[in-house]
Amino acid sequence: MDIDSLAGGTTDAPSPAAVAAAAAICTWLGMPARSRSHPLAARRATDMTRAIAGAQPPALTTRGLA
Repeated sequence: MDIDSLAGGTTDAPSPAAVAAAAAICTWLGMPARSRSHPLAARRATDMTRAIAGAQPPALTTRGLA
């Protein structure tokens, strides 16, 4: 699925936030998605969603101990 058309309509380029939101939703639902306009935003949202779902480890872990 092309998330650019899902996130932005037909005439205007979608914002990076809209692409990230559409990528996260598609990933959560198990649908493959790709973005031509903002691939980095889509990749980060996909990685974050997969980490939250437990499908992959987080990219960076920090402990909240002072």
